[in-house]
Amino acid sequence: MSVMICQSGAFSRVKGAEATADFSFNSVARLNTAGMAVMASSTASELSQESDELASSYFTHNLLLALRGAADANQDGLVSLDEAYRFTYNRTLSGTAATAVGAQHATLETALKGKGDVVLTRPTLAPSQLVVPARLAGRLYIQHRPSGSMLAELDKAPGAPVRLALPSGPYTVLLRQGDDVRECDVSLPAQSTVTFDVSRCRPAPVDEGIAKGGEHPAAPWGLELSLGVLQGHEDSYVSVMRQFGLDEFGGNVWLGLSHQLSLTATRALDRHLALTLDLLELDAESRSRSGGLDGGDATFGWSSYGLGAGVRGARPLLHGRLIPYAQVSAGPALGVTTWTDATGTYHQTYFGYFLGARMCEAGIAAKGLSWAVRARADEVLSLRNAEMATA
Repeated sequence: MSVMICQSGAFSRVKGAEATADFSFNSVARLNTAGMAVMASSTASELSQESDELASSYFTHNLLLALRGAADANQDGLVSLDEAYRFTYNRTLSGTAATAVGAQHATLETALKGKGDVVLTRPTLAPSQLVVPARLAGRLYIQHRPSGSMLAELDKAPGAPVRLALPSGPYTVLLRQGDDVRECDVSLPAQSTVTFDVSRCRPAPVDEGIAKGGEHPAAPWGLELSLGVLQGHEDSYVSVMRQFGLDEFGGNVWLGLSHQLSLTATRALDRHLALTLDLLELDAESRSRSGGLDGGDATFGWSSYGLGAGVRGARPLLHGRLIPYAQVSAGPALGVTTWTDATGTYHQTYFGYFLGARMCEAGIAAKGLSWAVRARADEVLSLRNAEMATA
């Protein structure tokens, strides 16, 4: 007698278990082995896990798939207890290795006497069968259309056919071979054997998603709003202002820092590469002086803006929860200067371009939201040849 139980890894440690009555006369008539075998979904210290994609537990799905014929390693048309356990153990372990809970190990305890393997199922005797050809390789997802149940998720290697005992009816079969995904409609009449024909498949659209324990995929489009502070660098333009007695800590500048706003639209090409379009406030400062040659106070300020196109390279870490990236961009820039003294206020406008680079550490905060810490450097050329109103 064989028993398969779920979420009961500790059962094998219970002493004095009592055997129940035989299932039926026919179920044991051809057995050459007597005793008890207990297959559990996990060890005593593990939790049994379920899959939303499979709409079932990993262990139950893989065990049923094994009994349908996927575990028939020697192609004799029979699925033995040993074959079923090996298949279920390997598939359950691989399916749960990357989950948040951790790997799940199916267990098997036996106390059998006799000779020969314990045969659990005979798939070749099933009235309806689907045969996957020997030459086919890839991962197959077999879904029963009327019920929506995923009856099989099968990793098929070339070299040997796989015969699955399935209920009759219409099915949708997805075949994934690397990045290529194809979809087939398969009809399995009662009392028939159908061979899966990949030539009748059609290309299937790939839906963006996230694998269990995998990395978050890049959203096709994104919009980012950021606020930061800037530290300008010494150049000839700043030197000219000092000649006119303009204090670098005047106006709205605090300890030499100025604010920066930016709005960025992104278009992801894949998880690692994206195109960007930036609308930037590149710089905004004002400087003042008291007195002067004419004895009056004066303030000089400027601001510059850029519209840049660029490219971003990212390397997601920790399953996409942390996303460091580097970005370069360039585009046209607009500079505006304002001079204010006792005689009035004067404005001048200049055009040029800018070059920018940024390094960033970003992460997922919630669905549709993220956080980021950025460091960026810009070379703004729109004000390089600007003249102050007093010159």
